[in-house]
Amino acid sequence: MTPALPNTKNWSKLLAFAYASFLVLWLASLIYLLTLLNGAGELFYLTREGKPYISDFLNVYAAGKLTLSADRTRIYDALVQQTMVNQLISPHKLDHTFFLQYPPYFFLATTPLAFFPMSVAYALWLLSTVALGVGALYLLIRLTARLQGKATWIFLVAVLASAPAWRNLRLGQVSWLLVGLAALYYHCLLRRKDIGAGVFLALSSMKLQYLPFLAVPLLAGRRWQAIASAAVTELAVLGVSALVFGLDNVINYPRIIFSGETSSQYIGVAQERMVSLIGVVSALGLKHAAGAVSVVGLIAGLILSFVLCRSASFQSPRQAAWPVALTMVIAVLASPHVHTHDLLLLSIAAAVTLQVVSPFDAWRLEQRHLRLWSGIFTIYPIVSWVLLFMQDMIAGVGFFVLNAALLAAGLMAWRGERAAVEKTL
Repeated sequence: MTPALPNTKNWSKLLAFAYASFLVLWLASLIYLLTLLNGAGELFYLTREGKPYISDFLNVYAAGKLTLSADRTRIYDALVQQTMVNQLISPHKLDHTFFLQYPPYFFLATTPLAFFPMSVAYALWLLSTVALGVGALYLLIRLTARLQGKATWIFLVAVLASAPAWRNLRLGQVSWLLVGLAALYYHCLLRRKDIGAGVFLALSSMKLQYLPFLAVPLLAGRRWQAIASAAVTELAVLGVSALVFGLDNVINYPRIIFSGETSSQYIGVAQERMVSLIGVVSALGLKHAAGAVSVVGLIAGLILSFVLCRSASFQSPRQAAWPVALTMVIAVLASPHVHTHDLLLLSIAAAVTLQVVSPFDAWRLEQRHLRLWSGIFTIYPIVSWVLLFMQDMIAGVGFFVLNAALLAAGLMAWRGERAAVEKTL
């Protein structure tokens, strides 16, 4: 007698388990790869085809060292930065400056790392920033209560196993730190803890390109107390920075960051490899027009984000989740400086909206308007790796198209959610 085939629900559970197991094994392999790179002496510096490549963490570590040095009043002097990095990678040497253009208070924040050997500092940096990011995402998930039980942990593993997360670990970038601060900002915002929201918004300004999008919900919701809290916090950290690094480094920072983004004498900006609008325009051979197009895209993105947040109710976390999520997607599409590791910000959008963590469950959701949004997000870790293995410019365009599809799916999902709420009134 032929045994009965498992029903569709059982198959879905089996496939979901296999998918989760794959993510866990993939994450473990990435951690092992980091240990191999460290053993080969290629964690911070390597040469490929005669070209030198350095880890972004070298700049993070150098920032702490510069804060403790006699040159701390010249932290934005390109020669001073290059000299410090060359000391750290000796006997290797860079001929051009990998310019560090973060705000002066970022230098202050990295100071504790300078007291440890670089490999130890790197481990501490990853452990602390990843813990902050994952912990803050967990708080957001608990707040909106869309994911429950095992699904929460599978979601966090999926984020850790994604290509953006790997790029952040490999480079020692600051994306996990930004995710943690931004997620805590949204956590306070959705709980109407305006003073805390303002503090975390100000601290999130270390990557200025995202600050306008993060601030949109405050302006749209007229959360003046949060805005005042952010202003006071920003003035406080800038004041301390002026005492340590000198007033000139604070006052002239806008000019410094503009020079860092536009000067051809620095390495590391790589506009044509970006995954936002400016990268797509550059990849199409229109680099001369990329800046202007990016400004137009930035303004359009901010207007759309404001409209979405203005029309939403922030009385409950679940109602406010969708405009917050959509604003994050718009940010990575329209901001003028977005690399692959910055796409970790999308984990915030996923954390507050996803109800499932398996693509097999996404397509079985009763709410049809959520299927495409959930489906794209649940396959994002795998698709991100497929794109990462492609040539840089092709990958940048691919990520932009993927995120544009995510935005379209999100707009449809939110429209469906609003319609469902209206039916219950």
